[in-house]
Amino acid sequence: MNSTDWTPEGSTLDDAVALARALEAEGLDYVVMSSGNIRPGIAIPPAAPGHQVPFAKAIKDATGLAVMAVGMIVEARQAEEIVASGAADFVALARPMLDNPRWGIHAAAELGDDIAYPPPYIRARPNNWLGFRHVHPQANPPASTLQLDRPRSVASWDRPDMPGRK
Repeated sequence: MNSTDWTPEGSTLDDAVALARALEAEGLDYVVMSSGNIRPGIAIPPAAPGHQVPFAKAIKDATGLAVMAVGMIVEARQAEEIVASGAADFVALARPMLDNPRWGIHAAAELGDDIAYPPPYIRARPNNWLGFRHVHPQANPPASTLQLDRPRSVASWDRPDMPGRK
C-alpha cells in the first residue's frame, strides 16, 4: 500500500497508518509498504538501498500487522538486517530477482546457509562446482555433502580440495 504520495495534497504516512489500522480491524494479516509514483511531476526523493524500509517500520510499530518492506533491497545481508532488526517481517525483491532469478540461492550461500537446490541447479551448488567461489567471492557457503552430483567414490577427480582425496 502507499505510504506517502510525496505531494502536499496527497496521502501521508499518517494516512497510511490510519488505513493500516482500519484494515487490521477488518482482519487483514499483512501489508506491503511502498510510496509515490502516482503521477508525473512529483518530486520523489532519490532511491537508495532500503529507502522504503522506514515506512514498513512505521506501520509495524503502529499496528500488529506483519509488514513487508520494499525499496532497493538488493544484498543478502541487507535483507537479513531488515528482518533481524525488526524493521519488517519479510522483504520483497523485485528487480534483484529479475536481474538474478537465483538470488535466493546465492543469498543463502553468502549468509552461510546450506540449502537444498532445485534439481536443475544441483550441479551449481558450491560443493559441486569449483568455479562457485570465483563467481561469488563474497559467499561463505558451509562445507557440505548435501546433494552431491556424483558418488563420493568418484567425486574427487575434479575436486582436489575435497576431504579424503588421495
